[in-house]
Amino acid sequence: MNIDGKTKEEILKVVNECFDIISKIANDEGEDRKAGVFTINVFDVENILVENIADFKAVPGKSLAGWRVNSEEKALRLTDNIMSGHVSSEQSRNFKKKMYRGSIFTGKIILSFSGLSEFDDEALMLLVAYRLDWIDLKGIQEIAQISNNPRLPIIKELIQK
Repeated sequence: MNIDGKTKEEILKVVNECFDIISKIANDEGEDRKAGVFTINVFDVENILVENIADFKAVPGKSLAGWRVNSEEKALRLTDNIMSGHVSSEQSRNFKKKMYRGSIFTGKIILSFSGLSEFDDEALMLLVAYRLDWIDLKGIQEIAQISNNPRLPIIKELIQK
Protein backbone atom coordinates (compact mmCIF):
# COMPACT_ATOMS: atom_id res chain seq x y z
CA MET A 1 0.00 0.00 0.00
CA ASN A 2 1.28 3.43 -0.98
CA ILE A 3 -0.43 6.67 0.08
CA ASP A 4 0.83 9.84 -1.58
CA GLY A 5 4.33 8.41 -1.93
CA LYS A 6 4.52 6.89 1.56
CA THR A 7 4.33 3.21 2.44
CA LYS A 8 2.08 1.96 5.23
CA GLU A 9 5.20 1.15 7.25
CA GLU A 10 6.63 4.67 6.83
CA ILE A 11 3.32 6.22 7.84
CA LEU A 12 2.86 4.04 10.92
CA LYS A 13 6.45 4.65 12.02
CA VAL A 14 5.84 8.41 11.96
CA VAL A 15 2.45 8.05 13.71
CA ASN A 16 4.01 5.96 16.50
CA GLU A 17 6.94 8.37 16.92
CA CYS A 18 4.62 11.36 17.09
CA PHE A 19 2.23 9.52 19.44
CA ASP A 20 5.14 8.96 21.83
CA ILE A 21 5.88 12.71 21.82
CA ILE A 22 2.30 13.96 22.25
CA SER A 23 1.28 11.27 24.76
CA LYS A 24 4.37 12.02 26.89
CA ILE A 25 3.34 15.67 27.06
CA ALA A 26 -0.22 14.65 28.03
CA ASN A 27 1.00 12.09 30.54
CA ASP A 28 3.38 14.62 32.10
CA GLU A 29 0.27 16.75 32.67
CA GLY A 30 -1.45 13.93 34.59
CA GLU A 31 -3.21 11.96 31.87
CA ASP A 32 -2.72 8.24 31.31
CA ARG A 33 -2.59 7.80 27.54
CA LYS A 34 -1.15 4.57 26.15
CA ALA A 35 -2.70 3.97 22.74
CA GLY A 36 -5.31 4.93 20.19
CA VAL A 37 -6.66 4.32 16.70
CA PHE A 38 -5.39 6.04 13.54
CA THR A 39 -7.41 6.34 10.32
CA ILE A 40 -6.46 7.64 6.88
CA ASN A 41 -8.87 8.45 4.09
CA VAL A 42 -7.87 9.77 0.72
CA PHE A 43 -10.46 12.17 -0.65
CA ASP A 44 -13.28 10.04 -2.15
CA VAL A 45 -11.80 6.78 -0.78
CA GLU A 46 -13.03 5.84 2.68
CA ASN A 47 -10.97 4.22 5.45
CA ILE A 48 -8.06 2.98 3.42
CA LEU A 49 -6.02 2.54 6.60
CA VAL A 50 -7.27 1.98 10.15
CA GLU A 51 -4.62 0.89 12.68
CA ASN A 52 -4.18 0.52 16.42
CA ILE A 53 -1.24 2.67 17.58
CA ALA A 54 1.27 2.33 20.43
CA ASP A 55 0.76 0.01 23.42
CA PHE A 56 -2.76 -1.05 22.49
CA LYS A 57 -2.44 -4.32 24.45
CA ALA A 58 -2.26 -2.22 27.64
CA VAL A 59 -5.78 -0.82 27.23
CA PRO A 60 -9.15 -2.56 27.45
CA GLY A 61 -10.62 -3.83 24.20
CA LYS A 62 -13.70 -1.72 24.91
CA SER A 63 -11.56 1.43 24.78
CA LEU A 64 -9.97 0.39 21.49
CA ALA A 65 -13.37 -0.39 20.00
CA GLY A 66 -14.69 3.04 21.02
CA TRP A 67 -11.61 4.79 19.69
CA ARG A 68 -11.95 2.92 16.39
CA VAL A 69 -15.56 4.07 16.04
CA ASN A 70 -14.58 7.66 16.89
CA SER A 71 -11.53 7.76 14.63
CA GLU A 72 -13.47 6.42 11.66
CA GLU A 73 -16.47 8.67 12.36
CA LYS A 74 -14.30 11.80 12.45
CA ALA A 75 -12.61 10.88 9.18
CA LEU A 76 -15.88 10.07 7.42
CA ARG A 77 -17.59 13.20 8.75
CA LEU A 78 -14.73 15.35 7.51
CA THR A 79 -14.86 13.58 4.13
CA ASP A 80 -18.57 14.42 3.93
CA ASN A 81 -17.84 18.09 4.68
CA ILE A 82 -14.84 18.75 2.45
CA MET A 83 -17.00 20.17 -0.34
CA SER A 84 -18.28 22.71 2.20
CA GLY A 85 -14.70 23.86 2.76
CA HIS A 86 -13.98 22.02 5.99
CA VAL A 87 -10.37 21.18 6.84
CA SER A 88 -10.98 20.00 10.40
CA SER A 89 -13.54 17.85 12.18
CA GLU A 90 -13.76 20.78 14.60
CA GLN A 91 -15.92 22.55 12.02
CA SER A 92 -18.68 19.93 12.41
CA ARG A 93 -17.97 19.05 16.05
CA ASN A 94 -20.98 18.31 18.26
CA PHE A 95 -19.85 17.03 21.64
CA LYS A 96 -23.37 16.06 22.75
CA LYS A 97 -23.68 13.78 19.72
CA LYS A 98 -20.16 12.33 20.27
CA MET A 99 -18.87 14.04 17.13
CA TYR A 100 -15.38 15.06 18.22
CA ARG A 101 -12.38 16.98 16.88
CA GLY A 102 -9.22 15.11 15.90
CA SER A 103 -9.40 14.73 12.12
CA ILE A 104 -7.69 17.01 9.60
CA PHE A 105 -7.68 17.41 5.82
CA THR A 106 -4.35 18.23 4.17
CA GLY A 107 -5.81 19.04 0.78
CA LYS A 108 -5.61 15.44 -0.37
CA ILE A 109 -5.48 13.18 2.67
CA ILE A 110 -7.66 12.94 5.78
CA LEU A 111 -5.91 11.86 8.96
CA SER A 112 -7.85 11.02 12.09
CA PHE A 113 -6.98 9.80 15.57
CA SER A 114 -8.81 8.88 18.73
CA GLY A 115 -7.26 7.89 22.05
CA LEU A 116 -5.93 11.16 23.42
CA SER A 117 -7.84 14.30 24.43
CA GLU A 118 -9.57 16.02 21.50
CA PHE A 119 -6.94 18.76 21.26
CA ASP A 120 -4.15 16.20 21.46
CA ASP A 121 -5.79 13.99 18.82
CA GLU A 122 -5.72 17.00 16.50
CA ALA A 123 -2.19 18.04 17.52
CA LEU A 124 -0.97 14.52 16.82
CA MET A 125 -2.49 14.52 13.33
CA LEU A 126 -1.00 17.95 12.57
CA LEU A 127 2.45 16.78 13.63
CA VAL A 128 2.14 13.52 11.67
CA ALA A 129 0.97 15.36 8.53
CA TYR A 130 3.88 17.77 8.80
CA ARG A 131 6.47 15.04 9.28
CA LEU A 132 5.07 13.18 6.26
CA ASP A 133 5.28 16.39 4.17
CA TRP A 134 1.51 16.48 3.70
CA ILE A 135 1.00 19.90 5.33
CA ASP A 136 3.08 23.02 5.92
CA LEU A 137 3.22 25.44 8.83
CA LYS A 138 0.56 27.67 7.27
CA GLY A 139 -1.84 24.69 7.07
CA ILE A 140 -1.06 23.71 10.66
CA GLN A 141 -1.80 27.23 11.87
CA GLU A 142 -5.04 27.42 9.89
CA ILE A 143 -6.39 24.19 11.34
CA ALA A 144 -5.15 24.81 14.90
CA GLN A 145 -6.72 28.28 14.88
CA ILE A 146 -10.11 26.88 13.83
CA SER A 147 -10.23 24.81 17.00
CA ASN A 148 -8.23 27.30 19.08
CA ASN A 149 -5.93 24.38 19.86
CA PRO A 150 -3.75 25.26 22.87
CA ARG A 151 -1.07 22.85 21.59
CA LEU A 152 -0.18 25.10 18.61
CA PRO A 153 2.93 26.57 20.32
CA ILE A 154 4.14 23.07 21.17
CA ILE A 155 3.53 21.87 17.61
CA LYS A 156 5.48 24.83 16.23
CA GLU A 157 8.33 24.07 18.61
CA LEU A 158 8.35 20.39 17.64
CA ILE A 159 8.45 21.03 13.89
CA GLN A 160 11.40 23.38 14.26
CA LYS A 161 13.54 20.65 15.84
